Amino acid sequence: MKDKKQSSGDGSQQQISGDNSNLTQIIHYNSPKNTLDVLQEKFLEQQKNEAHEDAKELIAKLKSLMHQKSSGEFKGLYKKMEEGDREDEYEEAIELKEEIAKRIVRHQNFESAQKIYLYLLQDTITRFKHKIKPLIIAGADRLTVDGAVYDEIIHPITATLGENVLDMYSEDVKGLIHFLVGNCHLEWSKC
Repeated sequence: MKDKKQSSGDGSQQQISGDNSNLTQIIHYNSPKNTLDVLQEKFLEQQKNEAHEDAKELIAKLKSLMHQKSSGEFKGLYKKMEEGDREDEYEEAIELKEEIAKRIVRHQNFESAQKIYLYLLQDTITRFKHKIKPLIIAGADRLTVDGAVYDEIIHPITATLGENVLDMYSEDVKGLIHFLVGNCHLEWSKC
């Protein structure tokens, strides 16, 4: 039996096995990688090599999301949850918010991990402001808003995680929302 590999013009390889009477062709194609796949590969690479690059601008952006915005009166997370008629979620919200903060700190020496967190936080902000906040302002009931949170934030973000090197799951994405509410980047109230 003869085996040979043959390169194609598109970068894929074809492996041809068999003899003249029985020919099998196996074609392997590389699928294109998205931004998160590339960043997650970098994270794994940096973990192995302990290569930490200078990331001052990235860290500054992430720090701005980690700290409370300083505009107006200070409100704690409970007050923010209460204003959005979500005080029943407070215990879960504080737990998930703190877990996200710990995760970010735990990976603070890995530039690629910080980029992943920044991407996820900014994506959460954008999705919330464009899909959830309009529902809140329009007076949508909580069931509708919660369904939209899952459909427009939790599900799509977890779907983009690919290899998921940071082990982020749906509850963690929910934690991103509470983290951002707690730091005044998002709000559950109509104003």
